[in-house]
Amino acid sequence: MIMPYYVELRVMELGLTAGDIDGPQVRIYDKERVICDCLHYRNKMGTGKALTRLSGAMLQIQESASRN
Repeated sequence: MIMPYYVELRVMELGLTAGDIDGPQVRIYDKERVICDCLHYRNKMGTGKALTRLSGAMLQIQESASRN
């Protein structure tokens, strides 16, 4: 389920990138931005969900760093 959250205009473009989702290009946020948003909105999204998202993002970053 996608839950919308208010984002201040001054930070809306931070971490914005493009990605393919089943073909079409869409605008998405990078992993670092997702981590920051999870920390910022942890009370709204629930601590359990925030920690799950943080763990997944950190694992992906560690795997990516170990490949390079």
